[in-house]
Amino acid sequence: MITCPEFVEALAIRMKIKVNFMFKNYFKIALRHFFGQKIYSLINVSGLALGMACFLLISLYIQFQYSFDDFQKNKDDVYLIYREGVTEGRVEKRANIGAPLAPLLLQNFPQIKNTVRFSFFNGVIGNAQKRFTERLIFSDPSLFDMFSFYLKAGDVKTALQEPFSIILSEKMAAKYFGDANPMGRVLSFKAGWMKQKYDFKVTGILQPIPENSHIQFDFLASYASLSTMMNPYWLYHHWDSATLTYIQLTKQSRPQDVEKLLPDFTATYIDKMNYDRLELKLLSFREVYFRSGELSGFLFASSGDIRLISLIFGSLAIFILLIACINFMNLATARSATRAREVGIRKVVGGARTQLIWQFLAESLFFSFIALLFALLLVEILLPYFNDFVGFHLSFSYRHNFKFLLFVILTAAGVGLVSGSYPAFYLSAFNPIRVMKGESLGRSSNSFRKILVVFQFVVSVILIIGAMVAFKQMRFIRGKDLGFDKEHVVVIPIRDSSVMRNYDLIKAEIVNHSSIISMTATSQVPGVTSQNLILVKSENVNDIQVGIIYTDFDYLQTLRLKLIKGRVPNAQIANDGKEAVLMNEAALQRLGWQHAVGKPVDLYFKHNGKMQKIYTGKMIGVIKNFNFRTLMQPIQPVFVKIDLRRCRFLLIRIDGKRVQKALAIIHRTLTNFAPWQPNDFYFLDERINKMYRWFADFGKMVSLATVVAVFISCLGLFGLAFFAIERRTKEIGIRKTLGATVTGIVSLLSRDFLKLVLTANLIAWPLAYVLMKQVLQNFTYRIRMGLEIFVLATLFSLLIACFAIGYQSIKAALANPVEALRYE
Repeated sequence: MITCPEFVEALAIRMKIKVNFMFKNYFKIALRHFFGQKIYSLINVSGLALGMACFLLISLYIQFQYSFDDFQKNKDDVYLIYREGVTEGRVEKRANIGAPLAPLLLQNFPQIKNTVRFSFFNGVIGNAQKRFTERLIFSDPSLFDMFSFYLKAGDVKTALQEPFSIILSEKMAAKYFGDANPMGRVLSFKAGWMKQKYDFKVTGILQPIPENSHIQFDFLASYASLSTMMNPYWLYHHWDSATLTYIQLTKQSRPQDVEKLLPDFTATYIDKMNYDRLELKLLSFREVYFRSGELSGFLFASSGDIRLISLIFGSLAIFILLIACINFMNLATARSATRAREVGIRKVVGGARTQLIWQFLAESLFFSFIALLFALLLVEILLPYFNDFVGFHLSFSYRHNFKFLLFVILTAAGVGLVSGSYPAFYLSAFNPIRVMKGESLGRSSNSFRKILVVFQFVVSVILIIGAMVAFKQMRFIRGKDLGFDKEHVVVIPIRDSSVMRNYDLIKAEIVNHSSIISMTATSQVPGVTSQNLILVKSENVNDIQVGIIYTDFDYLQTLRLKLIKGRVPNAQIANDGKEAVLMNEAALQRLGWQHAVGKPVDLYFKHNGKMQKIYTGKMIGVIKNFNFRTLMQPIQPVFVKIDLRRCRFLLIRIDGKRVQKALAIIHRTLTNFAPWQPNDFYFLDERINKMYRWFADFGKMVSLATVVAVFISCLGLFGLAFFAIERRTKEIGIRKTLGATVTGIVSLLSRDFLKLVLTANLIAWPLAYVLMKQVLQNFTYRIRMGLEIFVLATLFSLLIACFAIGYQSIKAALANPVEALRYE
């Protein structure tokens, strides 16, 4: 007698055998269809592999972006302090605050466990053998308590304790000392405004900082060094230095409680500078990387709007993958006529609809995982190029990144289920009697298939329009008249104070050569650096804020700025060096003057809430507006004032036909007068173009996505045309027998597909217009999206659709009708 447990065990074994047999059978059927329908298989695998490869590459990028700073041990307790100032109704957010803030916070807030400052100085670092322009960062010893940075050599407890101690990255240690042990060796540092150099002793070698850290540095010096290098005012009273301040709260403290106390603290201790109102705020450490683009004065590399970029890239990836899935759906349902009899027979011999659904889903999963293998191969091939494009070193290790490997497998499974679900339910619903009678099926499927084709081309056309807009905007930016001539201008950051001490001698020797056209010195570089701000008092004008550029007498000549009223400063005219002031048209309009030339002006800084006069001058001319800042910002009011003491850059216009000779003369002259001035320069036009690289990269990404999406859509269209023409072979034969021309048959076969592409264009136009208009809002100066962009996108989409279906249509139209009607 069989007992209950024995019965259950026997039933389980039987079910297991049945399931194993069923899946083995599904696999055999999938394999048979895979090799039996080669064109169908090639189109599906190609589309799915390309779609998944793009999706996985972009997913790697997004995963990396959202992993930033995850390795930090105190990431949940650390905050960046930033300031929010309001001037004349304009809000400015800045990350940099003066050095005095950190010790005052520790004294006044028991909720704060630790503070770390990063103060940034650009200058020359070197020894007797090598000198290079570098960025030296000074920080507190508490750095290693707050952040997860470690030393390969040296002691974290003492490395930053003593004045004039310095920690190097492995890369910098090799750069300056080669294979020799750098510990205890000396490196000298001198900034452009320093009268002497300072010697630093190497006390540590840094372990490599993870790439996904927003805090990056190669040189780290002890903050105690600044007590000797800087004057007491800078350390204890200057609130606008190049310093970032991070705080670490105790475990029991809440950031909102600290923020409530900050207004009183600010009013008591902090200078309002030029602001009408000033507030201090906290930014969570996890948010710093994502929001650093909102903050001026963020001294580590600014990330831009990472969430927006990730959203755009992620959307592109999903749409491309969706287009590939739609191809599979369309081609599977288009083959319904060839598989209808198979479904009918299976149902007649007892096959349940559930079994058929599982069979078709198993086939789509089989195709999906085959495509995954090719997608992974594509990822391996394309990853180095993708890394160059995004600027990171992304990697995919199957052993060390288990979460991403699981994500890859789930992606393939999801693609298989999504792309196979509609065909599975559609094909399994066939009525076996109607199928065996050979009745026509699938009228509803034709409608749904058309909707999917329209969707594919809506996405493709939007991407085509996006790529065209990005290209036109980039060309517009590069060709826009900035109000000054940026070509053949060499920019040299001043790193040795001897340059300005010997400025007249250096300038006289450099401009004496025929390959040099003109030379000037300036406090800021147009189109690249931000401007200083001052307050103006004059006739009917009180405390109006404008930008100011400090320069020498040849500023207008070197940049080829246009003077529209008055005269330029002249060294031969008495007091021009002390009093002469120029203004741009925007400043003239802001001050509300009809006639500016000859008016006296007083220029002020605001310090501790009090006005401090720095210049008394006279307006001698008005300059035509020029884009001093980027093209993403409107032209602001600006004054130009002669003052060599505040200049930080040399601008030298050279002969474009004798570039190398001019550069050699400049280098030789500077080396003679300023030994610590490195051969450090860049061309103004190249640096300005580089500032818009993010938009150029955006355009490239959209272009690449467009190519992929269009290619996959065309694959699908090619497949649909192939199966549609296959079904209409006899009809084509009869039409040719009755006298139809080749042109007529091609038109007949292409007409329905081209109607779908045109419909897609009509839907895509308004959607693309709204999206691109939003993107262009980032630019103050932008193109007008004319009708020609949309017409060209339509013509292009029609052209590629014709290519996709044209071969099959022409081949069918040229075929011998006898072959099609032989057995009729």
